[in-house]
Amino acid sequence: MEIDSRITTNALRLTTTSPDTGGWLAGQVVSARAVGEPRGDLVALQIGNRIYQAQISFAVQQGDQLLLEVIRTKPTPVLQPVAAGASADPVKALLLTELPRQSGLTPLLARLAGSLAADSRLTELSPAIEQAARRLFGAFLDSTQVRELGQLRSALANAGTLLEARLAEGARTGQTPSLERDLKAGLLRLLQALVPETAASPSGSPPAPRAGAAPPMPQAPPQTLPQAMAQTLPLLPPLAASQPQAQPRRASVVLQAETLANFLSQFRGEVESSLARIQLQQLGSLPGEHLDNRVWLLELPIRHGAGADLWQMRIERDPEDSKRSTSGGSNDRNVWSIRLAFDLPGLGPMHGHLRQQADQISIRLWAETQSTVAMLQPRLAELRGNLLAAGVTVGDIHCHQGSPPEHAPVVRHSLLDDLA
Repeated sequence: MEIDSRITTNALRLTTTSPDTGGWLAGQVVSARAVGEPRGDLVALQIGNRIYQAQISFAVQQGDQLLLEVIRTKPTPVLQPVAAGASADPVKALLLTELPRQSGLTPLLARLAGSLAADSRLTELSPAIEQAARRLFGAFLDSTQVRELGQLRSALANAGTLLEARLAEGARTGQTPSLERDLKAGLLRLLQALVPETAASPSGSPPAPRAGAAPPMPQAPPQTLPQAMAQTLPLLPPLAASQPQAQPRRASVVLQAETLANFLSQFRGEVESSLARIQLQQLGSLPGEHLDNRVWLLELPIRHGAGADLWQMRIERDPEDSKRSTSGGSNDRNVWSIRLAFDLPGLGPMHGHLRQQADQISIRLWAETQSTVAMLQPRLAELRGNLLAAGVTVGDIHCHQGSPPEHAPVVRHSLLDDLA
């Protein structure tokens, strides 16, 4: 077989495609595995959960793992191996892979709540999907538990960013960690249940409906790019320089207004986008050149009634403030700050900044509406009293209308520069 003229040295072209490849972008990096021995210049590659045939111009053996960069997407994708050696940056490669895939968690929370709603057609969901969805939704911190220090600490540890670290620690100590409430583990379980139900047939048609299922409803027209973007904003990537964004709860998406196949396809896409976002949170939390300047980027779903709200958090140690504090004679170099954002029913968008130095904590809150500020002002004295009762030295506590001032965090590595 003659090699396609578009294939250059050390490159390959996919001869089969899927809906997934339609969303690829030039410069994106994907992970692939050769699942069969090459036949001439053709080889079967597994990328994600799909098998593709590829015309290849370099040697490969069954079982080889490949890290491939997309260099062209049309008319069929052309990819080339990411350079190995000292110049390769696996963090950058993963960043490029996950950035196009990530999305906010609020669409997933709306569909997850809708899939379990009483007026949804639950009988059409497989037992595995329903069980995994209930397990994930039930693992979210309940709004009545937010005030409980132990519950909140546990929820932060289970936000998904520490999953691999906990698994590694368990392997080291021989003790299996409990992952029942871990967000990333729950998303992986749900994805595992969704994959068999959303695998397209060879012709690309959706899976056949179950016996006794309701007749399919007309499928919604495909979204345009501006419509899709409007439903996923704000999409600030959770990297070192990003700040928490308040995101309102979305209306539940129940299994009534669309076909089962479309519902499950959207469900799977939202799970995969949420997993990519957690991957970016983990990348943004990697230590940079200065190990003292640690940042943890978290998104915490809080269950409230039949739905869930999303809290975004940025937890960091501030070495610059620590240095300034020690210049006055203090021996304490441990200054921490927590920035958070949420949008709760009845309150609207809110931001908070908690700063702890030694045993003293200062709190500043911002609310978008004056009515929320007026409602919170009388409660600030109660908040101060509760903190004092807990043995905390309290500094300033203020509540303002508007948005917090711009915060310019220290960029600890050059990932953002590479993408500018």
